[in-house]
Amino acid sequence: MESIQEHIIGFEEKELYLSEDYLPFSAFVSNLHKDVPCHFHNYMEMLYITSGSAIVHVNNKSFDFSEGDFLVINSNDLHYIKSVGLPEFLVLQFKSSMINPDLELPFEGKYFLPLLKKDLIFTKDIRLHHGNTLENLMLEIVSDFKEKFMGYELNIKANIYKIFSWLIKNDFIEFPNIKGITPSSVSKISVLLEHICSNFDKELTIEDASKMVYMSYHHFCRTFKKVTGKTFITYLNFVRLRESEKLLIMSDKSISEIAISVGFSNTSYYTRTFKKEKGIPPLLYRKHNRNAT
Repeated sequence: MESIQEHIIGFEEKELYLSEDYLPFSAFVSNLHKDVPCHFHNYMEMLYITSGSAIVHVNNKSFDFSEGDFLVINSNDLHYIKSVGLPEFLVLQFKSSMINPDLELPFEGKYFLPLLKKDLIFTKDIRLHHGNTLENLMLEIVSDFKEKFMGYELNIKANIYKIFSWLIKNDFIEFPNIKGITPSSVSKISVLLEHICSNFDKELTIEDASKMVYMSYHHFCRTFKKVTGKTFITYLNFVRLRESEKLLIMSDKSISEIAISVGFSNTSYYTRTFKKEKGIPPLLYRKHNRNAT
């Protein structure tokens, strides 16, 4: 198996600063004449190939990409692209702020909560014909972004929602089943999860979290477990461990430095937690992923 480490140059793409203004999204046509090195970024990326072919690697999984294929890359996923047949892509990139659930529209939480907690499952072999709805939406977004007419930002956001609606309607997204939870509770938890993803390196107790979503301690614990499938501490550790995996592969920081940088105050606790989750200790995980062939 080809290792993603062979292609890692160890960089994180920066914020999307476009023209003179900051925007939480970008859209363009990409003609690949060379490979795209391994990287990650803090925004979601959608790729639709209009011609040619490529091999897209996401978190050590490979996807043969040809004309009419569509792929979703979640934020912070390690990925790179090998150009095979001079591929041309429609590329849409956007931060989660574009789809943060509105607390006054709790149904949004039902659809976007799994995305914010990185639990949304996208079908990886979305293969379509020219002129399909998805392609037309991507083309319109790219065109709007290039033209930048008054109000184009609103149209792009609307079309991002349409893309998700189309993916949901056509069963290209798998949702976890959440029972016995009110829409308002789901929306509150979704806001908290976004906070965790942005502040995983800071101290956050269960008491602090319950106050943030205006719930009692015990009600919060029960609701959080039902919505996420994990206890609060388990989920917080899950996010921290996910971030530490990137540092283990892409940096030369010591285990102690990594533990502290992702929010663990105790290196021994970090090592035990990592081994329980991954089955091997951090050092061995680093060795296996750097030496895999």
